[in-house]
Amino acid sequence: MSKYLLASDYDHTLRRWPDDISDEDKAAIRKFREAGNYFVIVSGRVFKSMEWELNGNGFRDVDMLLTMSGSLATDAYGEIIYENRGEPEIILPLMETLKELNVRLASVEVGKTSHSISDFPEMVFGNPTTLEEAAKLPYFTNFCSGFWSCDEAEIAAKVLKEKFGDKINPLLNGFSVDLPPKIVNKGLAVKRVADMLGIKENNIYTAGDNFNDIDMLERFHGRAMYNAEPEVLRAAEKSVRSISEIIEEILSI
Repeated sequence: MSKYLLASDYDHTLRRWPDDISDEDKAAIRKFREAGNYFVIVSGRVFKSMEWELNGNGFRDVDMLLTMSGSLATDAYGEIIYENRGEPEIILPLMETLKELNVRLASVEVGKTSHSISDFPEMVFGNPTTLEEAAKLPYFTNFCSGFWSCDEAEIAAKVLKEKFGDKINPLLNGFSVDLPPKIVNKGLAVKRVADMLGIKENNIYTAGDNFNDIDMLERFHGRAMYNAEPEVLRAAEKSVRSISEIIEEILSI
């Protein structure tokens, strides 16, 4: 029997704020996995943020967590499966550019560890770190940056791509711009995991709601949340209202 992979974004896809993950979706995911299939979360969140979230709601019915848009892969309990590493020389000039762009908060992710930059107005998850200290980090797995508005984030993404596009892949995500190494996006991460699990490309389904989901929605059987932006909806084969709806579709094949 063919096995399937369902890779889902987390915020506003699996968890539809302000509600928690629905009981209907939890039951469907359990049934999906019990049938021998794989369920993976693919999020722009940094690892510490995702760990905090899952510790809070106790959800562990997942085969892998692909955080930072797929730059880091772990199992449900945080054991590293793979990570991407960017060159450290970019850290200081990129952070200085973020400061010029009026960034609200930023961090440098090194594997599962967050280094929250204390020079900016607000702090995120992780160790308080000065710009001088950040410049000495051995590599980066991702940069997290948050702005005061979606418009500011959109402008920043364009500036960062123009200035550092040979080193990073700026991914717009609401008020945030996720900044993994150049070789990283959700579509590539899902393909890498599918190859590891032996899943045929035609048996890969993806679900998302935001611009950083477009790569995986276009590449596989994409399912966009019904209230996603028009550009995101166009990238998917169809729109849905829940993860359980997608699972019901797959299990009926």
